[in-house]
Amino acid sequence: MNYFIFFGISLLFYTLTFAEPITPIPLTNSGINTQKAKLGKKLFFDKILSKDDSTSCADCHKPSHSGADNLRASFGVYHNKTNLNTSTVYNSRYNFVQFFDGRAKNLEEASKYCIESNTTMDSVSSDLIKKLNNSSYKKDFSRIYNDKIKQKYIDNAIAEYMKSLVTPNSAFDRYLRGDKSALSKSQKRGYSLFKLEGCIICHNGINVGSNLFAKFGEAREAPNSYLGKYNVSKASFDKYFLKVPTLRNISKTAPYLHDGRFDNLSDVVKFMLKYQLDKSVSQKDVNDIVAFLKSLDGETPKNAK
Repeated sequence: MNYFIFFGISLLFYTLTFAEPITPIPLTNSGINTQKAKLGKKLFFDKILSKDDSTSCADCHKPSHSGADNLRASFGVYHNKTNLNTSTVYNSRYNFVQFFDGRAKNLEEASKYCIESNTTMDSVSSDLIKKLNNSSYKKDFSRIYNDKIKQKYIDNAIAEYMKSLVTPNSAFDRYLRGDKSALSKSQKRGYSLFKLEGCIICHNGINVGSNLFAKFGEAREAPNSYLGKYNVSKASFDKYFLKVPTLRNISKTAPYLHDGRFDNLSDVVKFMLKYQLDKSVSQKDVNDIVAFLKSLDGETPKNAK
């Protein structure tokens, strides 16, 4: 039996029988260095990070769009178009790797990649450091890191800011903590269907996803040109394996999937049931699952703007 299928059946049986497969986001976001996060926020919104001073991190990861953007593919320096839909940075501290293909092991690596990538910011580390040294940032880095500006400090500060962008206290989290009135009947039924139909196999844990790779088109071959993890590993068995995205705040981060092909959650649910699980359900079931997904919308991070 395919390991993924075996693992999924085992997890589904266990979670339906014994354990709650999703855990709430802690109400207190601990372990943040506030001074580094403050510097990281300043950098996150500053176009100085890009080679031509045209693009900031926040241009693609918009607070107004729950840490993502509303485009199927984003635009970087020189109006270069990226080939993937922008993932939210909200709750990214809970991701087991960053990016759909897992090219970054942590938030520091993700920051470095975006700054250096020729489709996003196209900055050379030495040139960027020169620019920052000719600005007020020189004093900021000296005060906080007690050292001259280095790329690893830039990445660390931005990562510390992103760690602060969590969205606790969603209706579903309140439900998990014991407030059974936090969800409507439709949302409760949607959650039951979410588990029963098998969505929970990939979307579980604190981030309701983002803790494993899964093949895009596991049950049926799905229209897709993106090779996913293969782009990093070059191993043939990794073709079409993508990091499972978080479903938290999903109602606010359209368009959906790695290529932004869908604009509404109803279509996404139908597609994923068909191609990942080889299932089809009634429109009422779809509506209830969507209602459940909307219960995952948490509070806007205090440090988002």
